[in-house]
Amino acid sequence: MLPNGLAAQIGLVMQNTESCNTPFISTWDTNNTNGGAGNTVISLPLVASGNYQFTADWGDGTTSVITNANMATTATHTYASAGIKTLTLTGKIEGWKFDNNTEKLKITNISQWGCLKGAGNAAFFGCANLTVGATDILNLEGITDLSRQFQGCTAITTLDVKKWDVSSNTNFSNQFFECSSLTSLELNTWNVSNVTNFSGQFRSCSALKVIELDTWNVSKGETFSNQFRSCIELTTLDVANWKPTQGTNFGRQFRGCTLLTTIDIKDWTVDNAAGMKEFMRGTKTTTAIYDAALIKWAAILPTLNTNNPIHFGGSKYTSTDAAVMAARQAIIDKGWVLTDGGAL
Repeated sequence: MLPNGLAAQIGLVMQNTESCNTPFISTWDTNNTNGGAGNTVISLPLVASGNYQFTADWGDGTTSVITNANMATTATHTYASAGIKTLTLTGKIEGWKFDNNTEKLKITNISQWGCLKGAGNAAFFGCANLTVGATDILNLEGITDLSRQFQGCTAITTLDVKKWDVSSNTNFSNQFFECSSLTSLELNTWNVSNVTNFSGQFRSCSALKVIELDTWNVSKGETFSNQFRSCIELTTLDVANWKPTQGTNFGRQFRGCTLLTTIDIKDWTVDNAAGMKEFMRGTKTTTAIYDAALIKWAAILPTLNTNNPIHFGGSKYTSTDAAVMAARQAIIDKGWVLTDGGAL
C-alpha cells in the first residue's frame, strides 16, 4: 500500500495526463537576470486567478507537481548551476503572465505550446530574448483580452499564429507593440468580429514587411489609434474592405508608415469618427483614392462642435475636379482641420 502523500502525487500526475498529454516546452537561460531571482533560479509566471495541475520537468533530472494549492512554493526552482535549461510542463496550465516582471529575460524559446492555456493579456510582455519556433496552436479558448500579449518581444522574427482562435477576444491593444524583429504575420484566418480595441496592435513593428488581414471584419472596432504606427518597412497593406462603422478614434493609425503609398480608405465607414489626429502623417495614398475618399467621407463624417485635426499625410487631391473641391471644403466646414499634400 502506497503512503498517502505518494498516492496523492501519483493521482495528480494521472489527472495531468488525462487533461493534456502534450507538453508546453520552453528554453530558459538563467544567466539573463534582471534584478529578480538569482542566476540559478527559474520562477514560472503563474497567476493567482489561474488553474493549475501540472508536472514540471525542470530539465535537471527533477520534477515538481504544481497545483493552485502549492504553487507559491513549487513554481520556483533552484538549480545547482546557472545556464540554459529546457522546461517541459505537462498537465493543466491555465494562466501565464510575465507582465514585464523581473524574470522576463530568462525565457529564450518556445518550441511547443502544448498544454498552455490562458496566455493572453501581457503573457510575454517584456520577454526581449524570446523566440518562438512552435508550430502547434496556442489555446486561447475564452480569452477576451490579448492586449500586450507580445509587447517588447524584440527578438521574435517569426510567429505562426494563422490557426489561432481569437474569436472571443475584444482587445488587441499593443498586442505586438515593439516586436521590432518580426518580419511577417499571416492573420487572414483570424475572426476579429468581436474586437473593439485595435490601438497600437502593430505599433513599432519596424521590420514588418508583410501582414495579411484584408478579410478582417472590424465592424465592432472603436479604437484604431496607433495601430500601424511606425511600421516603416510595410510597402503594401490591404484594408480596402474594412468597415470600421463603430470607430471613433483613428489618431496616428498609419503615422510614420513611410513606404505605404496606396492605403485604400475610400470606402471606409467613418460615420462615428471623432479623432483623426495625425491619421496618415508621414505616409500617403494615391490621388485617385484620396479624391474618392474626400467625396465619400464628406457625406458621412460627423459635424463637430470644435475644430478637430484630420491628417492625410502627403496625399494630393485633384484641384480641377469640382466634386473633389466641394467635398474637401465640406469636411472643413464640418469642423475638421484638414491637412494633406495639397493640390495635384
